[in-house]
Amino acid sequence: MSRLHIWRNAGLTLCSVVLLTGATLLMRTVHSPNTVSMVFPIYLAVVVTMAVFGSRWLAMASALAAALLENYFFIEPTLSWSIHSP
Repeated sequence: MSRLHIWRNAGLTLCSVVLLTGATLLMRTVHSPNTVSMVFPIYLAVVVTMAVFGSRWLAMASALAAALLENYFFIEPTLSWSIHSP
């Protein structure tokens, strides 16, 4: 693996972390009932970008991080790993 490839993956990983964190913080401040439907396309765009420009493992890690962030911060009950059942 070349040094350039390692630096490129490191940069894309940092970009993924920054974009997912930024989207989460931005959507947490909106407090709209449609927040989940607004944040999902943003997370999906980050994951697709990582899949196109990065590696398969980076895309899978971004998808896992996006799913966990969405579950923890936006799915009721928020700030919990449990899923609300009626």
